[in-house]
Amino acid sequence: MTHLLSDPKVIEAINGLVTVIIAGVGGAAAVGFARLKTSMESHLQRATKAAEEAKAAAQSADAQVSNDHATNIRDDLDAVRDTVKAVSETVDRVADTLDSHGDSLSDLKARIDRIDGRGERMAAEIHSERASREAAQQQIDAHAHDAHGAIYRRIEALEALAHK
Repeated sequence: MTHLLSDPKVIEAINGLVTVIIAGVGGAAAVGFARLKTSMESHLQRATKAAEEAKAAAQSADAQVSNDHATNIRDDLDAVRDTVKAVSETVDRVADTLDSHGDSLSDLKARIDRIDGRGERMAAEIHSERASREAAQQQIDAHAHDAHGAIYRRIEALEALAHK
């Protein structure tokens, strides 16, 4: 077997085979590296695009929260919070006042309803009294008419007796 390995043709064939294997592995590595390079470039482009979008979003957010005056946004938000709190407290006081006015109005309405009830009862009593008075007046008028007729008939009878 030593003679076989020392043969220049075998050595040349082995060298050719090793060269082909190395070229194949090199070619495969080159293809792998080319794909890796393409993939890395694609990832880099996506990362660059995402970084540009993040930069634009950050600039937009910065524009939204930047002030054109000396105070920072935290102080501005604190002032807004304090104002909202003051307005809320004022609204609560107004609501309490309206509730108490509502109670007062309810009491006043109850009093007015009682007065209206008394007025309605008084009007009914006055109407009843008036109707009774009118009925009594009609009865007095009827009696007076009957009495007048009776007196007039007596006078005529007396005059008739006196003329006879």
